[in-house]
Amino acid sequence: MYGPLRDLFCEVLGYPRGSVLIDIAGEAGRPDVTCRAPSGINDRGGKSLEVDWMVVEAKDERDAFSTIGKREAIFAQKAKYIRPDTAWFVMVDPTVIVARPVMSAQLNSISDIVFALDDHSTEADFRAAFTRLSYGVAGVPQRLKQFREGDVSLIATEKLSAPDKPDKRRENQVLVARRNFYETLRNTTGHLQESTLGTLQSVLGMATDISASWDAFHTKYAEAVFDPYTLTVSAKPGSYELAMSYGGDVVRLNRKLKKAGSIARLALDGLPQFTGGAQSPAVDGWHITLSGYMLDWVKVPDEQSALGLAQALFEEQGWRDQRRQPTVSHFAQNSIAAASRTPQRRHDDIGIENDS
Repeated sequence: MYGPLRDLFCEVLGYPRGSVLIDIAGEAGRPDVTCRAPSGINDRGGKSLEVDWMVVEAKDERDAFSTIGKREAIFAQKAKYIRPDTAWFVMVDPTVIVARPVMSAQLNSISDIVFALDDHSTEADFRAAFTRLSYGVAGVPQRLKQFREGDVSLIATEKLSAPDKPDKRRENQVLVARRNFYETLRNTTGHLQESTLGTLQSVLGMATDISASWDAFHTKYAEAVFDPYTLTVSAKPGSYELAMSYGGDVVRLNRKLKKAGSIARLALDGLPQFTGGAQSPAVDGWHITLSGYMLDWVKVPDEQSALGLAQALFEEQGWRDQRRQPTVSHFAQNSIAAASRTPQRRHDDIGIENDS
């Protein structure tokens, strides 16, 4: 049964065969069939990541989904397959295919697409009925495109609480929304930390080169100082020979520092202050340095958000007022691990079952 369903989704709705998975266990369980679509996010290796766009529950008994009551009962059991970016939950039996939009403000059966499988059904009818499920309009980028073009149908559709004595459909929707809310927090934090790690690693070579150039300059000119605000160095040559070479050396190094920008500030000011064992003033300086770095490279939207994120990451590592000496990559890698733990603790604290 699963093979013909895969062929239907690939040949008629246009999904690539590599994006249609049969009976594959995921974080949320094991759907009978999963159709994946672009997430709009690439991993550090440049590979496009996919989301579980459509999950399918198939039954081989006739009339398993023939009534609204039967659909709601199965949906309640299998809604654990639905992920934050899942758009459709599809129910299939030998007599009917039902596609339910997961993100919808409509809480009645009118929003279900019901396609009867009988002697009168044709491929053209199926294609027309399930146009909204086709691969051409699937994926997070397509959904964002629709939103930018004025589609506001997904605004305020997620309800995290239900009124007294809700019907089964509303109760199901709230349970899905609550589960996805906490998973979204975890995923978003993970993506941000992954981006931070990739960015830090991408500039680590430049930061090391800046540090080496400064060390050579400081060794040659013992009284050399670095100004993190103007990104310049200066020194007082102690001999005629040093005075003769100082002009060219300081110009070359200052040019390199200006070109490196905040990376130079991170390499020569932020991290040295922190690893030098200074207490709260230097710790605060490290927060500010890291937050400025996030503004420039990770594209955190505003200064306050960047500073808050830097503070949270810093304290999550337990580095406040401690004389530890982390490397840039060590800091980022541990931040990712911490980020993946923290939302899960919040998830568990409120008693929502983790169905993975």
